[in-house]
Amino acid sequence: MLFVPEANNATNPQGSANAFYSFGELDSFGFSPFSIESLGDPPNALSQTYAVLGQLAPLILENRGRARLAGFRPAIQEDGTVIDTPAKTTVAGIEFTVTFIDPWTPKDQQTIANHGGLMIYAGGEEFWFAGQGITITFRGAGNGPPLVGIDIAEEGAFAENGQWSAGRRLNGDQTHQGRHIRLPPGKPQIQKVRLYRYR
Repeated sequence: MLFVPEANNATNPQGSANAFYSFGELDSFGFSPFSIESLGDPPNALSQTYAVLGQLAPLILENRGRARLAGFRPAIQEDGTVIDTPAKTTVAGIEFTVTFIDPWTPKDQQTIANHGGLMIYAGGEEFWFAGQGITITFRGAGNGPPLVGIDIAEEGAFAENGQWSAGRRLNGDQTHQGRHIRLPPGKPQIQKVRLYRYR
């Protein structure tokens, strides 16, 4: 198991994306940036990320080590250049493509280094997505129908008792008429999604 005790400096903009990636892709059980006290009082991107990860902790623990988690973030070169090439992963017979440039926000207003997130497959047709600044498209992989549709996509949060509290139901422009899941830049969030395959 992996624990990340001093990941970069806490003020590095990639901290939020690295936290999601650490839990989603690397099965980490802990993530802590160096000099976290330098962030000052919350809210900030990292404290908001921790709040989302805290809500998802039971789902992460239940599904880790079972090929049901995936994490996404853009790569950053030594000189600070952001490589925003889309990421791909296949989970539960569905190929997911994740892009890091938000299509509805001018690129010069985005901090692409902090865009990233994670996906949890909870069984059946149910998926959870968390993060910010990512857009996810999907298609069938392997046997079965090649097309994938969105049955339900909704924003929300988990209450202290662990119950999901649904917020806005997403459709139309929010899902590009059923073509993608979008977690806008600016503040990490959680979306509960039910997908289905068809011809």
